[in-house]
Amino acid sequence: MNKRRKNYPNRKSIRLKAYDYSQPGSYFVTLVTHDRKQLFGEVLNGEMLLNALGKSIARAWVWLGTQYPYVEVDEYVIMPNHLHGIISFFDSGERRKPLGQLIGAFKTKTTKYANRALRTRVQMLWQRS
Repeated sequence: MNKRRKNYPNRKSIRLKAYDYSQPGSYFVTLVTHDRKQLFGEVLNGEMLLNALGKSIARAWVWLGTQYPYVEVDEYVIMPNHLHGIISFFDSGERRKPLGQLIGAFKTKTTKYANRALRTRVQMLWQRS
């Protein structure tokens, strides 16, 4: 067993086993920072104020819709330690990556942003799964 994974809680997947997550439709996504670290800004007087990293997260979310022609990013909100967003796939006649692969691309891109913004090597920016 991988030592790194041994310390993680045993979570059950909420994904539907036989569902094709590349088919057209809208998906609600929640991504949480590793250890729920508050990295993206702060809530002040009821308003979320994004810091530089939080703004980079927002740009990367929007990037998904420009990078993939069959993807449209809809409403999203970034909080100090998580993101909620709606992402839609359209039938464009081309092969679509499944939702999990798109979110993986997003996580990779934002981890690179975090490394630059924090001037450090972030081991894990996002919670797994």
